[in-house]
Amino acid sequence: VDRCVWLVPCNADRVVRLNTSDLTMTAHRNWPAGFVHNQANFKGGAIDARGYIWLVPYASPVVVSIEAASGITTAYSNWPKGFTKTHANFVGGIYDGRGLWMVPHESPAVVRIDTISGNMQAYFSWPRVWWYSLGMFAGGCFDGSSVWMAPRDADALLELGEEMPNVVVL
Repeated sequence: VDRCVWLVPCNADRVVRLNTSDLTMTAHRNWPAGFVHNQANFKGGAIDARGYIWLVPYASPVVVSIEAASGITTAYSNWPKGFTKTHANFVGGIYDGRGLWMVPHESPAVVRIDTISGNMQAYFSWPRVWWYSLGMFAGGCFDGSSVWMAPRDADALLELGEEMPNVVVL
């Protein structure tokens, strides 16, 4: 993995790579075949252990990965059964060592993409004590065993682990 900062575009038409050693910036516009730039395409991203940058779709109809070393991009649109991609589905991504969990915004499901195979899985079940509403999450993190999602306007966290999902009230 390079020692760079990758800036994920929301409204811009390029991904920017900042080299933290010499502070030079490189713009990447090598989008996958068929990709069309629109406003609010992506909101957040993550880098995996192999050096791929994953762009989380907000308005984009696809997840995009960029191989950091070569700049080669790949689009993933094999959405899970029962899931329909709409305008503002996700607002960030959390890498767990093998997959990218996409933080739901207007999505009725948490979606995880396997960063090796590209296969996606959707999780539609919410704990009984949890309420689902649009725009409820603002981000999250991985602690080494569980994925944690932080609600935008709530007093509880959602834990996705072996006993998933679990609600932790603060």
